[in-house]
Amino acid sequence: MKIIIVFLLQLILINLSYCDDKQDTNYVIYKSSGNFNNAVSVTDDGKGFIYILDTDNSEIVKYSAELKEIKRAGKKGWKNGDFFSPAHIDASNGTNIFVSDKLNSRIQTFDLNLGFISSLLTDSEIIEDKFKIRKPVCAVPVNSIDLFVLDGDNPKVVLFSGSLTPVSYFGSYQSVSGALSNPVKIVRDSKNNVYIFDRQKNSVLRYDNFGTFISELTSDDIISIAIYSDLLYVMSKSGIISYDVNKNSYQEKIALPRSIKIKNLTDLAVTGYNKLYLLEKDKIHLLIKN
Repeated sequence: MKIIIVFLLQLILINLSYCDDKQDTNYVIYKSSGNFNNAVSVTDDGKGFIYILDTDNSEIVKYSAELKEIKRAGKKGWKNGDFFSPAHIDASNGTNIFVSDKLNSRIQTFDLNLGFISSLLTDSEIIEDKFKIRKPVCAVPVNSIDLFVLDGDNPKVVLFSGSLTPVSYFGSYQSVSGALSNPVKIVRDSKNNVYIFDRQKNSVLRYDNFGTFISELTSDDIISIAIYSDLLYVMSKSGIISYDVNKNSYQEKIALPRSIKIKNLTDLAVTGYNKLYLLEKDKIHLLIKN
C-alpha cells in the first residue's frame, strides 16, 4: 500500500511496502450486537459507553463497553429530539452528544443519557450566507465552547463560537490549498488539529485549529477514520492502519476479521490500544487484539 502525504511546500511519497512485509496485527471479534437498519456513525464518550446512530431508524442507541444495550432515543420528525436523515454522532468531549441532523439543517445536543439539551440551526435566516450550512454532515467540539461543523452541501467547515455563533470558515472551494470536495467526517487530536475524511478525494486532510491547511494523506478505498491518543486510524477495504500524528509515522496494520462484511462497513471507533469497534450497517462489533 502506498500512502502519500502532501505538504504545503513539498511532496513526500512514503512507500509502505515495509508494512506489507510485516505480519498484520490480528484482532478477533469479542462480541457483536445490534439490529440496525442503516447504522452510519459510532462514537464513545471516554467513560465506557458507545453510541450508535441509525439514520434509517432516526435513532441513537447507547451501549455499554461490552455492547449491552442501555437505551434508545429518537424518531423521524422535526421536533426537538427527532431526526431527518441524521449523518453523524460525536461524544468525544465526554460531556455532550452532538448529532448532525442533516435534512433538518441543525446540530442537536444531548446529554450522555440521551436527554435533549439544545438545537443549533445551521441554515437560520439570521446567519450570514457565507456561514450557512444547509446539510450539516458532521459536528465535532474543538474545545469546551467551540464547535466545528462540516457542510455536506457546499463543502466547507464552519467554526461556531460557543456552539452558537459562526465566526469563521475554511476548506471552501475558494481556498488556495486544502479545498474540500465531499467531506464526511472530522476528528481532532490533542492539539485541536482536525482531520477531515473527504470521500471524493479518497484522502484525509489535516488543518490546524485555525483552519490552516497542513497536509493531505491519501490511500485506496478509505471507508472511515477515527483517532485515539493522537493515533489516527484509517480504515479501508484492505484493513486499518494507525498513524502517529505527532511523529508522522505509521505504527500498525490491522487485518479485518474474515467474518466482517467489508461492503457493509460504515464507521469505526477506537477506545484503547488493544480495543476497537467496527460498525456495519446492521450490527456493531467489539474487537480485541489477539
